[in-house]
Amino acid sequence: MKDCRPRWKCSEWFKMDSVMRPEFNEIGGTSHERFALSFMVVATLILGSACHSIPQTEPDASGGLKEHLERYVGLFNAADTEAIARSIYAAPVMVVSPETGEHLVRETPGEVEQAFSDTIKKIRAKGWARSVVHDLEFRWAGPDMAVATMLFSRRQANGKAIPPARRLGHYVCLRTDEGWRIILASGQPEPGGAPSPTPETATRLSELMGQYIGYLNGDTPAKDVTERIWQTPRISRSFMGARTHASVMTQEVAFEKLDGYLKQFKAEGLERFIVEDLEVSMAGRNLAFVDLFSERLREDGSAISPGRTGFTYVWMKKSEGWRMIATLAHGAPDDPNPSR
Repeated sequence: MKDCRPRWKCSEWFKMDSVMRPEFNEIGGTSHERFALSFMVVATLILGSACHSIPQTEPDASGGLKEHLERYVGLFNAADTEAIARSIYAAPVMVVSPETGEHLVRETPGEVEQAFSDTIKKIRAKGWARSVVHDLEFRWAGPDMAVATMLFSRRQANGKAIPPARRLGHYVCLRTDEGWRIILASGQPEPGGAPSPTPETATRLSELMGQYIGYLNGDTPAKDVTERIWQTPRISRSFMGARTHASVMTQEVAFEKLDGYLKQFKAEGLERFIVEDLEVSMAGRNLAFVDLFSERLREDGSAISPGRTGFTYVWMKKSEGWRMIATLAHGAPDDPNPSR
């Protein structure tokens, strides 16, 4: 029998050098039984797991992403907000503030452009002249998605940094037909240390993923997931068809979409979801990425196409606790029939 248990890991994302690297300008801104089983499998593995560091992608292996972000930097320093909105980002774009616990979605290129215009106006009022990048790292999330981590400063004309002196940005980047595009951006002051998961945080997020799978395997999955796990507005990337990303702005729409998706798979014989290779990565004290692989199985154990699929889930700590704000499927270039 195939081992379907999640193998939990935790990782550090920030290995920033203390010495400034050469700058390249700027960066902007069913049943209870199934539920219990899912929860217990995840919780049991947490207790016996060790933390492993995840290899970082070198910039020269970024597949053009490094050049895309360098262009972003140059466009921001040139205050070319239209080019940023239309050739660097791809709406809808999620914007996350881990410090405040707030997030929002810019649904159109016009909204993205206006947000950058407002940001540049605001920082110019503080004397901003340019920004410099101190460090840049990438982590892949499948073959066509990556998370870029940047450490940067905003500086006045005399070279003095505008507080906070060093800032940390995370950017979820998707490779589209037009090239790389950013679909999620997060910014915060540089943490005092590398925010690797504490045992409590890692345990809680792994428990929540267990609950999530338990709800999906339960009697009222769409209701339980949209009320207890997800938080709108949110973005998602489908693991079927063209694998494009989209926004979901209200809980009602989220329910309708998930309910329809589950009914479609029930018609194909869906009996349960299983997960494996669960990995928690902190991007701040209140922001985390959880990667895992999942399959959708029939009662006889056969997998429903497209089979084993990787996902990145974005979690944010709100006043009511951790909530999932994005569900992003990884690409599958080896799938000969991705549209099913």
